[in-house]
Amino acid sequence: PDFARAFEVGQLGGGGEAAAAARQAARAFLAEWGFVVFRGALGAGGCAKVRDDIYTQLEASHEGFRRGEVGTYGELDSKRYGLPKETVVATPAFVAARQAPGVRDAFAALLLSEEEIKEDVAAAANAAKARMPRLYVSQDRWCFYRPTEGAPSEWRTRPNVHLDVDPWSFCDNSALPDLKYSAHSDFRAEVTCVSRDVGGPHVQGVIALADSREEDGGTVVVPGFGAAFEKWAAALGPPEEHAKVGSPAGWAVRRPGGGGSFKFDGGDPLYALARRVPVREGDLMVWDQRCVHGSAPNHSTRPRLAMFLRCCRREGVPVANRKDRAMAVARAMVDGGCDLTKHVDSIGRELFGLEDAFTEIQTELS
Repeated sequence: PDFARAFEVGQLGGGGEAAAAARQAARAFLAEWGFVVFRGALGAGGCAKVRDDIYTQLEASHEGFRRGEVGTYGELDSKRYGLPKETVVATPAFVAARQAPGVRDAFAALLLSEEEIKEDVAAAANAAKARMPRLYVSQDRWCFYRPTEGAPSEWRTRPNVHLDVDPWSFCDNSALPDLKYSAHSDFRAEVTCVSRDVGGPHVQGVIALADSREEDGGTVVVPGFGAAFEKWAAALGPPEEHAKVGSPAGWAVRRPGGGGSFKFDGGDPLYALARRVPVREGDLMVWDQRCVHGSAPNHSTRPRLAMFLRCCRREGVPVANRKDRAMAVARAMVDGGCDLTKHVDSIGRELFGLEDAFTEIQTELS
């Protein structure tokens, strides 16, 4: 098949037996393979708006770049893996995508218990009862892979596989995200500063903004690695043995406060086990953070466009940090051209956590 097996996001919502069975099937697939794809998490209109936004940003940041004119794409740099310099993009199109109902339903199916979902369904049926806030959505960015067939070889990104967790602090539960959100880089630290038994399960995701076939480049995973993660981590030895960048045994990029990532050398056998996951426009691919993943280069005449995001349970952000996080999210949205009353809906108010600092946000932005 041209595309990976996917679970229809429209079948996940609701409190009936069919919806519960669909959620359980998605969870079981994730547990077995380390990843799962949800079909139609973001609609065609939402994808088109985010694509247009990406091209507008590229045209503004790279003089001479013009969408649809591949001859102008030489202005870009493949060393950045198609990523913008900004670590957080919070324009109206991206805000709308992060709060899309299909996105929330997909992550809820993986992160919430059936009892919690039943409570949410009951609250939705009762206009006088507000739904309990349970999840946060990340503040991240996008990527653009140039089409490379017939183009200079340097347009291709390098293959890579890695983990967005620090194996040692993840396993001993010492990666605690005590973040002040004084800089956008703290949102990146939030993704990688996770502990096994705090606020889990821990997952990451990416939305395809256009069909992404095998040859178009994009996300790869080592299927099933999550089941072997604990055994692999226990065999690593002390972190000091993985401090040198470029080590054949792999190397860690560690945060002072815990968390970080682990990079695999190009000669590691895991590269041969990595598999591309082709997905359709609007599909949300989610993977277990314990699953080795990365990206493969483009080998086609089509570009790859995608946006990264993850959801976590509210327990994953310490109560003491939630107000600072909410303020940082609100400022990023305003800087991105958003009107908080216009562009944030009821789903967004939960996922962005703005209620955590409602009074402060109103005071600062009034």
